[in-house]
Amino acid sequence: MTVAIELDQNFIKLSPQTERLDGEAGAELFELMKNQMQMHQCPNFIIDLSAVQHLLIEAVQPLLASQEMLLQQSGTLVLTNTQEPVLQKIKQERLHLSIQVANNMEEVLELLRRNEEILGDC
Repeated sequence: MTVAIELDQNFIKLSPQTERLDGEAGAELFELMKNQMQMHQCPNFIIDLSAVQHLLIEAVQPLLASQEMLLQQSGTLVLTNTQEPVLQKIKQERLHLSIQVANNMEEVLELLRRNEEILGDC
């Protein structure tokens, strides 16, 4: 899976370039976050799901594991730019209760600003 990576002083944005986010893709994102966090000492991640049309149940566990890993480092994970079927799956699997979901980058930046006040920044 190809993932675009954007580095910012306050976060790392990952944009998977795939229509299906399955267990394998979720595991790849987990490993990528772990590696990027170690390289850049930044525990704040945004996953831009704008290219993803289908979120499979197998991707939920790796996303939750990513959130847990980031929380242990006083970081955060935000999912954004979700297509309607993906947002419905997130709600169906109750993922939105554990991982923050934002409609767009403006909302993401506001969430990160609030989290920074609580958790700190990169």
